[in-house]
Amino acid sequence: MLKVMTFRVGVRLSKKWLSNQRRLLRLREKLLQMLDLKFHATTILWIIITTIHNALISCQ
Repeated sequence: MLKVMTFRVGVRLSKKWLSNQRRLLRLREKLLQMLDLKFHATTILWIIITTIHNALISCQ
């Protein structure tokens, strides 16, 4: 009897856990997309800055 009870509780908990995991995954995907955009922007900025910096150094 106890085994059946614990099994049912486990199934319920795992279902809840799975739905939470899905939600977390979705959130993480959104975050990653946002970070990806920011990362690309900063990378481009960094490349521009380093290029200008190198140009200034080579001029001196």
